[in-house]
Amino acid sequence: MTRRRSQAFISYRRETGADVARLVKSVLSSRGIETFLDVDDIGASHFDDRLLRAIEECPNFILVLSANSLDRCSREGDWLRREIAHAIATERNIIPLYQAGFRFPDSDELPNEIRDLPRYNAVEYNHTYFEATMGKLERFLVDELEEPGAREGSGTIRQHVTTEK
Repeated sequence: MTRRRSQAFISYRRETGADVARLVKSVLSSRGIETFLDVDDIGASHFDDRLLRAIEECPNFILVLSANSLDRCSREGDWLRREIAHAIATERNIIPLYQAGFRFPDSDELPNEIRDLPRYNAVEYNHTYFEATMGKLERFLVDELEEPGAREGSGTIRQHVTTEK
């Protein structure tokens, strides 16, 4: 059986974002959008190589941001930090999904390789308006990444500037 290529990699802090990550995967799957969620899709391989390769294979990188989820990103080997840094370095279409209680740390507290993260336009997770939240998230997804500079002058699809939340 041939496995379809995932359109989105879902990144999250397990302690505080796993439930929303699982829900996002379920909803997107029901809408015909293949997603990569580590606990379901990593398979038998070296997890570190497989995670980084999966990020490279998916045009979209959905980042579930829960309360204090970036606090440990100051540690060099933190996996959430590594995933975010790899998504930025490989120019994925990054879509932060803010949960209630999430706040960005001061920019000087974020490591250099993820310091631009607050600049990406985000979707605010809302339980009450869940369908609208998922609709907005789906609208932010791209089918394929454009070649760098393809839309120069009109803004890129990958970096959406956000206002303070």
